[in-house]
Amino acid sequence: VPAKNTDEALAQLKSGAVQAVMMVGGQPLGDVKALGTDMKLVGFKPGTVELLKTVYVADKLSYPKLSPNAVGTIATEALLVTRTYNTPDKIATLASFRKCVYDNIGHWRDADGSHPAWEQVNAENKGKWQYYDLPAPAVSKKK
Repeated sequence: VPAKNTDEALAQLKSGAVQAVMMVGGQPLGDVKALGTDMKLVGFKPGTVELLKTVYVADKLSYPKLSPNAVGTIATEALLVTRTYNTPDKIATLASFRKCVYDNIGHWRDADGSHPAWEQVNAENKGKWQYYDLPAPAVSKKK
């Protein structure tokens, strides 16, 4: 049953129009955190996670107010994804950006107030999608 937003989806759940609502986002997800104790957190069955492992990774959700134990779920990996560029200037720009990420990820992890999720970012992770090697960024010599 389609819902325009989380509030509408939860209203459908409470009215019995649907039996479950799936929410998508990073943990802690504010809409899930705000749910009352009348709600129950249900995880994916291991077989479902196994079927989806070519795209997603197994993970655990922990919302103690909704479930005393962490429940199994699926997650995406933190990846830098762009479209495929063909022109030399766009390829060079993307290569420079990628190099910037590789060179600075440690600084971003260690920065005061950095989000804890930075600890999970692996600059060497090429994901499960097709990966395009890029030439090393060229140093432009402006006249």
